[in-house]
Amino acid sequence: MSPDAELQDLGVPPLLAANFVIFKELGTMVVKQSVAGDLTGAFRDDAPPVPSVVAYAATYESGMPFQGPVTLLLKEFLPGSTRAGVTELQVC
Repeated sequence: MSPDAELQDLGVPPLLAANFVIFKELGTMVVKQSVAGDLTGAFRDDAPPVPSVVAYAATYESGMPFQGPVTLLLKEFLPGSTRAGVTELQVC
């Protein structure tokens, strides 16, 4: 069963972009790249810091009765940092 189907079975509406309202950009984060093939956790010091993630304060409205808007942290993973986004999803 897909995650969307599981949420629908629980009565949770789908997450639609139209339900989110961004009201403030909080800043950017840099994700360091690890050295290829190094299993010790070493990071590349020669790589210039490039913004990888943009953080926003946003509200989410489900459209369900008796549920007001919820303030949340919304992250945009920029190209080149998708692996960091996937890792974050796996941890949650």
